[in-house]
Amino acid sequence: MPRFPIALIAAVSAFSIHGLASAQGAPALAPYAASFKGDKGLTIVVAPTADDKSALVRLKGLNNPVDGVVFLADKVTEGKRVSLRTTFDGRPWNMVISEDFDSWGGSYQRTVAYLPAVRDGVPIFYEEKASKGLDLKGLVKTYEKQKSDGVQEKLARFDRARFVSSTESRLKAVDDKASKACGVPVSTKVNWDSLKEDQLKNLSIAGYCSTMAEAVGQTCQQEASFKGKAAKYAAITCQFGDKLNLNQQGERTVFTTVEGAPNQDDFARQYLRNQ
Repeated sequence: MPRFPIALIAAVSAFSIHGLASAQGAPALAPYAASFKGDKGLTIVVAPTADDKSALVRLKGLNNPVDGVVFLADKVTEGKRVSLRTTFDGRPWNMVISEDFDSWGGSYQRTVAYLPAVRDGVPIFYEEKASKGLDLKGLVKTYEKQKSDGVQEKLARFDRARFVSSTESRLKAVDDKASKACGVPVSTKVNWDSLKEDQLKNLSIAGYCSTMAEAVGQTCQQEASFKGKAAKYAAITCQFGDKLNLNQQGERTVFTTVEGAPNQDDFARQYLRNQ
């Protein structure tokens, strides 16, 4: 039986589909598959292939173009961590990750889904009844049709406009939180011209560029006296360069970040404390 999802799939009743593949090249699936449930109506189906090297994965319940799309994801094993990985927007996408952990109370397993435009993994949980009722022939048929229409291929290509929109939405969420903490509008703008295409594809630009807004919000929460001068640092420009730096240029706070530079959060908070 395929290892992924670890242990959870063992509880699924057999659904014989050996050799379930078509002339169009759909993969043959293993006899067992699993359905998972997350918050806010999220459901995920994982149907491992017969060779245990990949799986068909479908996410539903998202306001996102990937909703309802059946992806063929590679199984990647790294120690006690098993990932189902495909390509989305020109970058590797770990759709589902299961990992074994050891604790004082014994071992346990955690399974999470990583959703587009969501920073952190979303815990998901195995559903036995839904797993037994899966229509795997229908899943394969949907995969074939979408593949024929080029749906997965289109989603796999890097879309700069989509990436910029998604990044700006994530930054706005951080800005809004900082604005609430400080009582002044905090706004982060990205100098997109400072970024190379490889950086757009391979880095979490929102993760880097939210650094200053997070620091401003945290400083407002921790130091009441800072709220009175928070407005001075609330208009933020984020850019990539060769050296980590923060300075004031007119009415804007310019945060120059560097790929892989350590302790960027501490750097930003220390800058604010020294003003």
